[in-house]
Amino acid sequence: MKSQELRNLSADELETKASGFRKELFTLRFQAKVGKLEKSSKIRMIKRDLARALTIRREWSEQKPKKEEKVVKVAKVAKIAKKKKEERASKKS
Repeated sequence: MKSQELRNLSADELETKASGFRKELFTLRFQAKVGKLEKSSKIRMIKRDLARALTIRREWSEQKPKKEEKVVKVAKVAKIAKKKKEERASKKS
């Protein structure tokens, strides 16, 4: 599955896909041990799909704090500007 397809999913759908990839990987590994796996390359493909899903989930979780940090920084800058303005006004009086 391509990463763009995974990015278009909602968070719940992405989590469901990741869970499905884990289950499929488990069954493929089991089949490999038993000797019934037809394509060993399928394990590699599923591992990569799982890694893509988990990477996208991590990226989404990291984006939220960054936005909040920007809001906090803007608030701090506004607070500092307000203090400087008050100091200038008090010096003039």
